Amino acid sequence: MVVLMELDFEGVSREDVEALSNDMNARENPPTGLIAHVVTDTANGIHAVDIWESAADFQRFNQEQLMPSTKKIAQERGL
Repeated sequence: MVVLMELDFEGVSREDVEALSNDMNARENPPTGLIAHVVTDTANGIHAVDIWESAADFQRFNQEQLMPSTKKIAQERGL
């Protein structure tokens, strides 16, 4: 079943998102199951919308790529 994810991240900039994307090499090697990913600026940070082929695809990506890279970038940028 296709899954739509919407998340707001306060205190996060577009530059932070770009650094995260680069660390995961997401443009060259998109995560399995990702159909679409859109990031927009908000008054307090960013808003992300993802469409995934399944919840399992997102959970695998979250565990294997997103969380490790998020921790690394957060430490580097003092977030």
